[in-house]
Amino acid sequence: MIEQLKAGDGLYRVRGVNLATGRLWARPIADKSRLAEPMSGVPVARVGSRDGTWVFTLYRGGKHGPFVHALNVAGGLAACLDLRGDHSSRPDDGSWTLKLAASQKLLRAVNPASGEAVSIAMIDGWPQIAG
Repeated sequence: MIEQLKAGDGLYRVRGVNLATGRLWARPIADKSRLAEPMSGVPVARVGSRDGTWVFTLYRGGKHGPFVHALNVAGGLAACLDLRGDHSSRPDDGSWTLKLAASQKLLRAVNPASGEAVSIAMIDGWPQIAG
């Protein structure tokens, strides 16, 4: 679930919901290395693993350029993976797409408009920018 922090500022948190009680989890699902940094941006692509453990959402328009939010649904854990080292936003950021390999161990984020491509590998069960 997306919890808007303040109307109009574009900042939000991802929250889990207990379906039996209808209550939000006490803590947001966030990259633990970025707890002080609320998410921002607009989702433009999403893919999930076959077993439903992972959901990968590509965002654009945030403060730090395009990124992939990798959500471990079972564990309530997340990783935010910046697609550009310089954290820039560009007009063609809406062109990004995601493709999860059949092996479920490699995710490709591709922007055909700019020619950019980023590989995200599952290493020891955790997503990381590859190479």
